[in-house]
Amino acid sequence: MDNVVALTSSIMNARRPRDIESGTLKVEVHDLFKSQPRIGNEYSFILRHILHDWPDKEAAAILSNLARALGPKSKILIVEMVVVPNVDSTATTSAKSFLLDGNDKRPNYCVPSHFGSASRPVNAFSVHMLSLMNGCERSLHEWEILINGCGLRITNVYPLRAYTSIIECALDI
Repeated sequence: MDNVVALTSSIMNARRPRDIESGTLKVEVHDLFKSQPRIGNEYSFILRHILHDWPDKEAAAILSNLARALGPKSKILIVEMVVVPNVDSTATTSAKSFLLDGNDKRPNYCVPSHFGSASRPVNAFSVHMLSLMNGCERSLHEWEILINGCGLRITNVYPLRAYTSIIECALDI
C-alpha cells in the first residue's frame, strides 16, 4: 500500500504541485470499508476505477461510508466506465428513454449511432471483471440505483475519451 501512495504522490507532485503544496489535494491511505475520517464541505472524494472491482453490496458499503462524510457542498467523483446498451447503427433513441425512469430534470443523454460497436469492449471488460472478482461494469441505470441507494444523487456525468466517464455525485438533500 505504501508503494501506491508513494507513486501517486510523485505523480501528483509532478502534475499538480501547487495543489499538493496548498493542501487542496492529498494522497492518503484509507480502508474504504471503514468510516471516512475527513468530514464536511471542505472535502470531496475521487474513486478512480475502484467500484467496478466490487459487487453491488460492497460498492454500496464504500459509497455509504463516503456519503456519511459529505457536507452539502461536497462531491464524490466516480471515474469508471458507463456501459451503454448494444444498439444497431440506425438507433436514434435517447438513453433517457430506456436507461432512466423518465425524470425530466435529468440531462438528455443521447446514444450516438456508433455505440452498437463501441459497447462491445466495455461489455467484454464487464465479463472480465465478473469472472476475476465478482465485480462489474455498470450501465447508467445501474449506477443510478447504486448511488441513490446510498443517499446520493447523480448531479452530472462527464464523458471522457475512450470508455470512461466521471459520475459526479452529491448528497440527496
